[in-house]
Amino acid sequence: MNQSSPHRPLKISHAFAGLGLLILFIINIFPILLVVRQAVAPESESVLWPLHVIPQKLTFLNFHVLWQTQALFSHFSLSFWVAFGTTFLSLALGFPAGWAAARSRRIGGLATRSALIS
Repeated sequence: MNQSSPHRPLKISHAFAGLGLLILFIINIFPILLVVRQAVAPESESVLWPLHVIPQKLTFLNFHVLWQTQALFSHFSLSFWVAFGTTFLSLALGFPAGWAAARSRRIGGLATRSALIS
């Protein structure tokens, strides 16, 4: 009786799953790293081709210019209030409607009420 043979396909499938996850991670992290790289590189390096992976000179001048030219606090504040208002309105309308639908006898049986609650 060979007990190691049933486990061999499982190890290969784990290796393929790990390789696939690594490839997906690299594909998904690349745009984030590119944005961070462009943010800390000077403007003169941002337009050069070929693009260097690591900038030759780091600068935070882009952040300073952004903070000086844009009203970031008011934009963030507006985004927060829109998100808060949307969440509050959806809960204020959706919770009573769901509660009434789950408690109503006209809607249907137990399966329908369970689906509406969950």
